[in-house]
Formats: sequence, C-alpha cells, structure tokens
Amino acid sequence: MEDETETRNPRAAGLASQSPGRILLFSAIVVVTGSAVAVFHQFNPAQHNFFPRCWLHSTTGLLCPGCGGQRAVHSLLHGDFAGAAQYNLMLVLALVVGAGFSFAELHRRWRKLPPRLPRRGAPRMVWFFLAAFLLFGIARNLPFAPFIHLAP
Repeated sequence: MEDETETRNPRAAGLASQSPGRILLFSAIVVVTGSAVAVFHQFNPAQHNFFPRCWLHSTTGLLCPGCGGQRAVHSLLHGDFAGAAQYNLMLVLALVVGAGFSFAELHRRWRKLPPRLPRRGAPRMVWFFLAAFLLFGIARNLPFAPFIHLAP
C-alpha cells in the first residue's frame, strides 16, 4: 500500500524524505538564535570588545543603517524600548513591522486564508525596505536637527 501512495503522489514522498534535513536545519537555527540571544542578553556590546565593530564607521566615521544595532538588541532584551530606539530607531521599527507581518501570516495560515500579497508584491516590499534603510543611513549622518537624534 505504501508503494501505491508513493507512485500516486511523488511530491509527498519527496517531502517525507526531506523532513529530517528540515528538522536538522530548524534545530540549528533555534540553537544559533538562542545562543545569540543569550550572549546579547548577558553582555553589553558597549562594554565588551568581542562584538564586531562597524567597518564603515571605523574607516570613514560615517554611521551605517546598522550602527547601534547590537546595543539596541541588548536594550530590547532588557525591556528598554526607549534606549533601543535611541541606539537604532530603524531596527526597532523593522522588528515591529516584521513581527506584525509574521503574526498576520501565521493568522492567515491558521485560518487557512489565501495569501494577502501576490508573489509579485514581495519584491516591491523588499525594494521599499532597502530604500528605507538607505534613506535612514543618509539621514542619520546629517549634522542638523532633527536628524542628529538618529545617531546612536
């Protein structure tokens, strides 16, 4: 009977053979993410030198869109949302927007609703977020108000 199922639905048989690999990949992602969260919670990047430094800021003195992100993550893990926004506002906003999209997608899948955006809509969103990060990187290097408040 199993042979008939495999011949009727070869895609299901292929997915079944990939599931140990998917489980291993998912487990590795959970372990690496959990380890990173534990390190960022325990150690403040502003006080410890083993965290990587921004090469753009080190070489040019300019702030990239990610500058202050490690300190922002540390602040978020300690519940200091205002401090995190002060270090890197774009990271905090991106996490909020990403969490919102993730919860909306989980809700759609749980309710078995069709996807909200067609496949061709996803690249537009990627370009939008890339443009927003680029503009944030430019704005946080401007030396006048209100942009000086975007620097960590």
